[in-house]
Amino acid sequence: MKNLDNSVEDFLINESFQAWVDGTNGDHEYLDKWVKENPSKKQVVEQAVGLHKALKMKGEKVTSKKIESSLTQVKK
Repeated sequence: MKNLDNSVEDFLINESFQAWVDGTNGDHEYLDKWVKENPSKKQVVEQAVGLHKALKMKGEKVTSKKIESSLTQVKK
């Protein structure tokens, strides 16, 4: 993904990634291709997808700020 260190946090705060997971607007072709071309990141992507979906289960819109706040709490 563009301009990312490719950590779980990087994916979670990336709006294109969020849209890709949600199946809404986003650069689906680019992200699908990126995932296929970076198999070493498969586990990180799967973790980010799981966390994103877990956060969305509450029915709230997940903003980058909300994700960053949640990640900070988890790390503590």
